[in-house]
Amino acid sequence: HLEAVSARLDNNYYVSPEETLNDLRLVFCNSMRYNDEGSDLWEHACALYYLCGEFFAKNIAASMDLSMFPPPFEIGTLDDWIDVN
Repeated sequence: HLEAVSARLDNNYYVSPEETLNDLRLVFCNSMRYNDEGSDLWEHACALYYLCGEFFAKNIAASMDLSMFPPPFEIGTLDDWIDVN
């Protein structure tokens, strides 16, 4: 869960952005897998999955190959999942 990822970050466990991204991806994918599609938890995990991928691509590892971070579902654009209010 996110607390484990946070603890690993605090303890300098990760040696690359890809390792961090992989653990975050696992947290979000598990949340989507084990919660009902359309539930609040599922929708939040899905939005965080995409936001995390975008953040890494733009800010941390612009040259990183994000093919390891494919969309799990066809759900439209990121804007469809962000509450702008």
